[in-house]
Amino acid sequence: MWSINIDSRAQRTIREMSINCLVDVYTVVDEGEIIDLDLYSDNVKFYRIADPVEYSFQNRLVNKIINHTFFYLNHKPLTSFVLSKKINYDIIFAHDLPSAYPALKIAKRLGAKIMYDVHDLYIETINQQFPLNSKGMKKIIYGFTIRVMRFLGRSFERKFVKHTSIIFAPTQSCLEYLEEAYEFDKGILFRNFPELKVVEKSSILKETLRLNENDSIVLYHGNLGRGRSLEFMVRSAKYFEKGNKLVIIGNGALEQELELISKEQNTTDQVYFMRSIEYNNLFKYVSGATLGIMLLESINKSKEYALANKITEYMACGVVPVLSNHVEHKRLVKDNNAGFIYEGSKHPEEFGAFINSCLKSPDQVREMSKVASNCYTTEFNWSKEKIHFIEPFNNLLNSIE
Repeated sequence: MWSINIDSRAQRTIREMSINCLVDVYTVVDEGEIIDLDLYSDNVKFYRIADPVEYSFQNRLVNKIINHTFFYLNHKPLTSFVLSKKINYDIIFAHDLPSAYPALKIAKRLGAKIMYDVHDLYIETINQQFPLNSKGMKKIIYGFTIRVMRFLGRSFERKFVKHTSIIFAPTQSCLEYLEEAYEFDKGILFRNFPELKVVEKSSILKETLRLNENDSIVLYHGNLGRGRSLEFMVRSAKYFEKGNKLVIIGNGALEQELELISKEQNTTDQVYFMRSIEYNNLFKYVSGATLGIMLLESINKSKEYALANKITEYMACGVVPVLSNHVEHKRLVKDNNAGFIYEGSKHPEEFGAFINSCLKSPDQVREMSKVASNCYTTEFNWSKEKIHFIEPFNNLLNSIE
């Protein structure tokens, strides 16, 4: 339900499925978007449908309820579009929960099996669609609305889960949460790790931003949305030592707000912004950083249990992760001494001082960089992780044949 050009997990799973069978991909695309067909074999065929018309009401609260609870209203056209091809599919692969309603309808009509790839705990993210710091009557109305939306969403997901043959979860915490919430035992841990590749250190990031060779780059790349402490990061840059630069690569709702914060605190020579970079070119930019940040806010269970794929992308580039104190972060880097866990307060000056202290220990950073790269090479990569997808998929395919 979003651009496949920026979804590496979708690209990789499609390629793995196409090794042993034909794969038809139904993708909702913006007008003019071009899919890079060179990434796929001849066994993959794309069917495109224009963005479904969103149900639009003047009342923004009604819009949120419609768009994030009753998934089928926006995505219902996929059902008739797929069935109109008159192809008897054996397996329907539901790419996250927004695709689940048409997947369920199509599978029932065709007698097909369903695979469900969970990207995050979608129902838990509903509160992100509302102001997180509302007060008074608004807080009461939003709180009640979120509870109703979550109840309806969980009811639908519980029904959908009962009809699935395989469920893939991106972290151990998410898997345990889903198994307990919906009482099933068909879940499989399948983490979103990058392809195994050799990433050479590059100076292109510093050259593009015209930074000095001795400057240290603290990098965030990804969606510029809420729940990732981005405003906090930008405010913290005020307390960075002069040679330590914060670089933010990405697009999203907070773009203008973050740039405004930087201007207001006169840190435009400390904070640099770049638009999103295509995935295939991303690594040579990331490799120019020293530290890579991912600070999730515990605003819901989805954020609390997440493990962003950018963390292992940092590690692939020899960039040392600086992560929030969450269970999956500690499981990945703290247990391996492959990164820093920030356990301090939400005071910008404290995080700024923490970054400065990390960069004042170059020998420790270099050693962590080697450990992070080694962890990526030996374990946290697609070549190792894909077996968790390939085996259950092939077993399901063989059971149909």
